[in-house]
Amino acid sequence: MWIRDALPRAFPAIRAILFGYDTTLLESNSFQTIADLASFLAENLKASGFASPVAKPLIFLTHSLGGIVFKEMLGREHQIIHHVVGAILFGAPSRGMETQALMSMVSGQPNRGLVDDLTVSSDYLQRLDDRFFEVARRGRMELFWGYETRTSPTVAVSTDDALFVQHRLMIFVEAGRRIFCQDRTGNHPRDSRFRHSRPV
Repeated sequence: MWIRDALPRAFPAIRAILFGYDTTLLESNSFQTIADLASFLAENLKASGFASPVAKPLIFLTHSLGGIVFKEMLGREHQIIHHVVGAILFGAPSRGMETQALMSMVSGQPNRGLVDDLTVSSDYLQRLDDRFFEVARRGRMELFWGYETRTSPTVAVSTDDALFVQHRLMIFVEAGRRIFCQDRTGNHPRDSRFRHSRPV
């Protein structure tokens, strides 16, 4: 993994910390929320000493749901926010994403609520944007946003409800949906383009 292996070689003075979580969709009995994932992230950071007043600066690299988890965490962890100097958010669905293919995988399961929170019409994402704006305005962080420029393959339930097959190509997070609401701080987030490396 390049974050763990390549970054320390290129920048010997940094310490790379990986944070992963289980977001299995198919046949999942998990009912964890985005807030739960954000709490897990905060606890990991605290355990690594980043709640200390003398902690070193933090830079986050996030992808897709990870960007939403990052924003949720910052809105509730004031001990950590003072150490965050920047973040790069790749394909974070800040204004929602296409979830039709994902809904076919979570129908009738307790994890449907997490996917519901990522839809284009999500009230949760709008409230999160409002909270994150206040946090970003008070902080000194520099934010960069990446968005997709090519379609990604999706999945769909087969007719026997047992298998998943490749489905149509689509853009999960469009350019107009990748940024939190227009920057009221006057500091416009910087954009980059990228291609999904694998299906969501």
